[in-house]
Amino acid sequence: MKNKMQEQRESLPIFPFKQDLIAAIREYQILVVVGDTGSGKTTQLPQYILEGIPNAIVAVTQPRRIAAISAAYRVAEETGTKIGDLVGYSIRFEKVASKNTKLQFLTDGTLLRTCTTDPLISQFNCIMLDESHERSLDTDVLFGLLKRACKQRPELKVIIMSATLDIEKFQDFFDAPVFSVPGRMFEVDVLWQKTIKFQTLKTTFVQRCVETVMHIHKTEEPGDVLVFLTGQQEIERCAKNILDLHKELNYNLVRHRDSVKDMVVYPIYSSLETLQQKAIFEKTPKGVRKIVLATNIAQTSVTVPGIRYVVDCGFVKQKMYDHKTHMDALLVVPISQAAATQRAGRAGRTENGKVYRLYCKEAFQEMSPTTVPEIQRSSLLGTILYLLKIGIKDVLNFDFIDAPDPELVQTGLKQLFYLGAVDKENRLTHLGKIMSDFPVSPFLSRCLISSSQDFQCSDEMCTIVALLSVEDFYIQPRSEKDQALAEEKRQEFYDSSGDHVTFLNIYNAWRDSGYSQDWCRDNFFHYRALNVAKNIRSQLLSAMKQHKLEIYSLTHKQKIPPSCRQPILKSLCSGFYMNTVKKQKGKTVFYPYIASLEGQSTLLFLSPQSSLTKIDQDRLDWVIFNDVQFVTRPNMRITSRIDFEMVKVLFGRVDIKHHKMEEEFQTIREVIDPMHNEEHGLRNEVHSNQVERPVDLVELKRKSARERFLERKKQK
Repeated sequence: MKNKMQEQRESLPIFPFKQDLIAAIREYQILVVVGDTGSGKTTQLPQYILEGIPNAIVAVTQPRRIAAISAAYRVAEETGTKIGDLVGYSIRFEKVASKNTKLQFLTDGTLLRTCTTDPLISQFNCIMLDESHERSLDTDVLFGLLKRACKQRPELKVIIMSATLDIEKFQDFFDAPVFSVPGRMFEVDVLWQKTIKFQTLKTTFVQRCVETVMHIHKTEEPGDVLVFLTGQQEIERCAKNILDLHKELNYNLVRHRDSVKDMVVYPIYSSLETLQQKAIFEKTPKGVRKIVLATNIAQTSVTVPGIRYVVDCGFVKQKMYDHKTHMDALLVVPISQAAATQRAGRAGRTENGKVYRLYCKEAFQEMSPTTVPEIQRSSLLGTILYLLKIGIKDVLNFDFIDAPDPELVQTGLKQLFYLGAVDKENRLTHLGKIMSDFPVSPFLSRCLISSSQDFQCSDEMCTIVALLSVEDFYIQPRSEKDQALAEEKRQEFYDSSGDHVTFLNIYNAWRDSGYSQDWCRDNFFHYRALNVAKNIRSQLLSAMKQHKLEIYSLTHKQKIPPSCRQPILKSLCSGFYMNTVKKQKGKTVFYPYIASLEGQSTLLFLSPQSSLTKIDQDRLDWVIFNDVQFVTRPNMRITSRIDFEMVKVLFGRVDIKHHKMEEEFQTIREVIDPMHNEEHGLRNEVHSNQVERPVDLVELKRKSARERFLERKKQK
């Protein structure tokens, strides 16, 4: 007699195609599998391969960590095994697998990092790239590497899976057949706003989501609601407003009050505590409507059962890189038509549903048909460093499915030169090889190396880098009372130098509490995020020791004393000096130093969450930041104030091609930066007296070039 789980598996649309799929995988080395949402391809196809192909060792990639973990747990449950035995997962800084693991779910970035030491990925003989339509940066690089690996490993099987896919493009790139699996979709009614366009919607979409949710709750039949929002802050604000309105709701006015008697609101985003993430999958009591407020994570990576209504705000938070200003920015931008279709599909998984689009039909027609691949809108710094590490010298001619803008590649190489990771011939330096071994961004790995070799604060820097490698660990309370209490609690940790040392104070206080979960709850911090940071920190310390980078500690005190700030800030400057900004006198705006030298006029603001907003603004002059988030204006996230002397010498590396001074700078760079010559090794004596004279020369040349540039611009 079949159990319930077996019946569910056999009821999935993919099940009738089981034998045909196994036969196709045996016949073809590369296969493109296109399956509609809900077909079961993510959880079932890997199991079919284990059952039908002898000695298969399978890797399944996902673009997000939560998707890799949830899929692994689901398949382990279906196979009746313990997670980490037959089925496991591996994400950055966390691996749950053993020598018995035959099926492993990974993020695409984790699989990509294994190629550093094993370009042919020989530990697996079948690799499945799921959700390929999302076209993450790591996925696009994997496409090229796997295509190359297949030529050298005839026994390797590669399966490209997606819900919606540009079939012809993938067919042409891989020269592979397509296997289509129908989905199980019920009818979905699409409801539009009559006249609202994105320009109007951008500043009001959170409140409109609140109003739409309350309208559904008061007028529609029983069924859960999935609301797509852009990020954690928007989700928390939306949840608070919905719950406030629900308190005042008179259920006598609810149309289906006999079957709809209450509501419960659940958020879902990547930094949320594990228990809270799992709560969205639980079945609610009869008469209770579940409202799920989600980021794009619920568009493809996570399936929430019981959803009958979808509210689509029409926006997504997307990372964009401007190679002219050298800045990463998180922008709230309209989604693509393909993404809108996918969001709508979430309403028709189990029964007929409705999708409420908060924009008009005309706005939909103006959307881009597909999402712009990440490789065409991102900084390629880490990607270029990785490709150089595995021996691909000509990055521009690497076999990408969609080639990146050559200017993005040139900018990436230039930034790697600024960091000392490549020489003037774009060859990987010894420093660059070490940087590429750290599973963090090149900016952060540069800070780690400098903290050990130059400023003897590597213990503290490992903590800061670990905290910068996790999602936001601040809890945003819903009630005004708790918001005030959270702000009061956080005042204890603020440091006048800014956010980086403030983060360090928070972690040290948590450490001294015995890494207590209660302490996190009392002080409004995400325990899960801090715990992940703790694990990351341990791995960074191990990586430092592996490369014989000494671990130095400035102090074991809970709160960093002022005397210990300078080494920490100097270490941060070694990686982030390109993100140096100067405050305009008498104003609250900043302008990027490098961009201003190149004739750019970007104005930036402090994030309202920054601890620097709590000090006298007249005390601010020079500031470094991690990245920029743009909603209504460009806000710098995670900032610290510095002295210009900390970055002055480092700017000797900056090549301002606007002024055609490349030849003049080549000699100067060799004098300024001892890392440029192999005979000097890795020690970066940028603060020694012997480099002061060349810096003056650089400043004079830069000033002269700047004046000539402005004069030419004026004449034009």
